[in-house]
Amino acid sequence: MENPDKIVAVGLGEVLYDHDVVTDEYTFGGAPANFADHFLKCSRLISGPDAAEVHVVSAVGDDERGRAVSAELEARGLCDGLCRVGQLPTGVVDKRRDAAGVNTYEILPGAWDAMAWSDALARLAARTDV
Repeated sequence: MENPDKIVAVGLGEVLYDHDVVTDEYTFGGAPANFADHFLKCSRLISGPDAAEVHVVSAVGDDERGRAVSAELEARGLCDGLCRVGQLPTGVVDKRRDAAGVNTYEILPGAWDAMAWSDALARLAARTDV
């Protein structure tokens, strides 16, 4: 049930994994997902545990990483506004660091490029504050 006293915030856009090609480590991310996570943490610190309802709206592939994204969002207390896209994998960005310590990124084709508008997203947009 929707609570009209809660602030509704949405991180809309890419959700993906940063892949360090040197260490082969994967880190959950994407700017909209990071925004949503930080917004929820700040709202809890400032206004208490039930002050905000925070969504991540993106798309993930029908793959292992897509299932990991859903689990990560749930573990962080974020609402899963993900659509599943069968034809594209969950997003990955390859990160390389040069000898000077400067990172470069290669954005690989991913499911978030295929986000689709839906009636559910229209309803969420209508009640979104941030």
